[in-house]
Amino acid sequence: MASHSNINYSSDESVLRLISGCPSLEQLNISRDVFDGVRTFTIDSPTLKSLDYYFFSSKGLIEHDFKLELSAPALSYLYLNDLTSRDFSVLNLCSLDYAEIHVSSPKAADIDSHCQRVVQLIQIVHNVSHLWISGDTLEERCTPGSL
Repeated sequence: MASHSNINYSSDESVLRLISGCPSLEQLNISRDVFDGVRTFTIDSPTLKSLDYYFFSSKGLIEHDFKLELSAPALSYLYLNDLTSRDFSVLNLCSLDYAEIHVSSPKAADIDSHCQRVVQLIQIVHNVSHLWISGDTLEERCTPGSL
C-alpha cells in the first residue's frame, strides 16, 4: 500500500512517474491540497485495485483549474472526495465494483459544467455493484432535469 500526504511535487509529470514507478501497486491513498505543485493529477496504473483520493481547499484560495485523470483497469474500489478539481478524466474502470463519489464545483459560475461532470462520472461507474453519491454532489447545484 502507498499513502501520500503533504508532498510537494516538482510538476504534474512527477506524479505520473512516481505512480508508474510502482509496477505492482494495488492500494493507494492520496490526500492533497492546492499547494502540492500539481494541476493535473494523473493516476495511471494497470495493477491498482483500491484508491482513496481526497482533494480539498478553501474556496477562496482556488485560482487554477485542477484536473484528476484516472486510468486503472484493475480498480475495484474507489473513494473519490474531490471538492476542488474542475475537470475529471476517468477511463478503463472495467473492474470497478464499489464507488463512493463526493465532488463539488469550486466556483458558483460552473454550475452547468459541474452537472455535466457528475453525469459523466455516473455514466462511467454505472456498472458497479455498490454506488454511493453524496447528496451534495447531486443536489447542491444541479436543477431537476439536468441529471
